Amino acid sequence: GSHMIEDEESTGIDAWRKPSLLWLIPAGIVLFLILLLAGRNARRNRS
Repeated sequence: GSHMIEDEESTGIDAWRKPSLLWLIPAGIVLFLILLLAGRNARRNRS
């Protein structure tokens, strides 16, 4: 039983590594856009 759990954990990690790399680019773009919008709103509020 313990061996099966270990295998599931290892495969789970490998399964999350590939999608994580694919999501890094779109996630970074979204975060960048959010920062730009937040920066613009902050400048408008300050002015």
